[in-house]
Amino acid sequence: MTAAVLRRFTRRFTLATGLLRGRLYDVDLSLPEARVLYEIAMGSGITADAIGETLGMDKGHLSRTLGALERRGLVARSVSADDRRRRIVRLTKAGGELFARIDQRSTDAMEGLIAHLAPEQRRELSRALAAVDRLLHREPPPPASIRRHRIGDMGHIVSRHGALYAQEYGWDITFEGAVAEIAAAFIKRGDAARERCLVAEIAGEIAGSATVVRLDDATAKLRIVYVEPWARGQGLGERLVAECMAFAREAGYRHVKLWTNDVLKPARRLYERLGFTLAESAPHRSFGADLVGEVWERPL
Repeated sequence: MTAAVLRRFTRRFTLATGLLRGRLYDVDLSLPEARVLYEIAMGSGITADAIGETLGMDKGHLSRTLGALERRGLVARSVSADDRRRRIVRLTKAGGELFARIDQRSTDAMEGLIAHLAPEQRRELSRALAAVDRLLHREPPPPASIRRHRIGDMGHIVSRHGALYAQEYGWDITFEGAVAEIAAAFIKRGDAARERCLVAEIAGEIAGSATVVRLDDATAKLRIVYVEPWARGQGLGERLVAECMAFAREAGYRHVKLWTNDVLKPARRLYERLGFTLAESAPHRSFGADLVGEVWERPL
């Protein structure tokens, strides 16, 4: 299914960008020639071997392409001043002017493709394209940052809790309602000195959150902790909980408690690693499921 979606996207994208016309942006260059020109422009004195490695072009194809560009006066080759065995490829003045024209037309074409998108849709597209690039090239996700919540975050957190717990545990919509009540009470109290919601972000996208609320003067409660599936495996949940505990300590609490359920095994392992111990448990029927609720706690 994923392969079919990717093929459909590439077919439509090549049509939308005019890559099948043979010449790029109405300039007398083929796509390979334009890509070689781009690498030379970006390379600031690059070798043919480096161009071939970057573009995956065999030496024969690359040699013919460079020869064609050189005959047109767009590129020039010279011996490196640092190593006479290396031949450097640079753009000529004519090559630089042509590249600038292609680069501007490329930018204009992409702007035309997204002209109808609202600002949030543009941000969504940027995040999606960054994820596609990372996944296809097997790159690790960018590092996460943790910040305090902003306007709009709590609604997102409620929505993702509802969707994720329905998907992963089969819980019904009443769980989303319970999370919404917790979030609404947190916002209504507005006790910034003793309560805090921390949000994790990766490449501008919310990847998880954790919240500290006041249970009594000495005890804080950890609530609505989650990490997105695509952001798991890099210790983000542990970072969120640890920073929540650090805030609770600074706010003057002496203990931290939390309530969870025995089916949430990754969360339970996380709490154990961070020094929480199971204080009590009891069966209950909630969120359309038979569960065993658990209270975990630890001193600060």
